[in-house]
Amino acid sequence: MVYWVYVLESLKGGHRYVGSTHDVDHRLDFHNSGLYPLTREHRPWKVIFKEEHPTRTSANRKETLLKTGRGKDALKALLKKQH
Repeated sequence: MVYWVYVLESLKGGHRYVGSTHDVDHRLDFHNSGLYPLTREHRPWKVIFKEEHPTRTSANRKETLLKTGRGKDALKALLKKQH
């Protein structure tokens, strides 16, 4: 099974959320549904980055990295390359 690290950006305020899952579309729908307290206030969300990983462990490690100061800087650089 393939796992993904994803980054969401709020269309209301520009907040970002980093997570990992095996189904990005389903997870986006979940965050936009308002059922998750941490993302409810900043709906709606859009996916601005996703990266495929071969294992859950690999995806979880990358998710953890992107939530650190160094990882946030790396994410900014990745997003800058995309645009």
